[in-house]
Amino acid sequence: MTAGRGWRIAAGALALASLFACSKAPDGTALSPPSNPPIEDNFGTGFGQAFRAAPNSSPMTPSTADVVPVNPSGEPVRLP
Repeated sequence: MTAGRGWRIAAGALALASLFACSKAPDGTALSPPSNPPIEDNFGTGFGQAFRAAPNSSPMTPSTADVVPVNPSGEPVRLP
């Protein structure tokens, strides 16, 4: 084994050990990312359900809350 290869192996092992150490809570349980609602659930009543529906399922009847009128001469809306 050459010195350059040994250095890369040691650096890789240190990186893996660091990732493993950061993935555990102080009490030893695994940490999970916070659960945020899917972004498609923010676009109106029933939009998220229709978005996640199977491609060949029966179509949904849109409600008035699903269709938001657009005013082309109004102020622009900032996206999150």
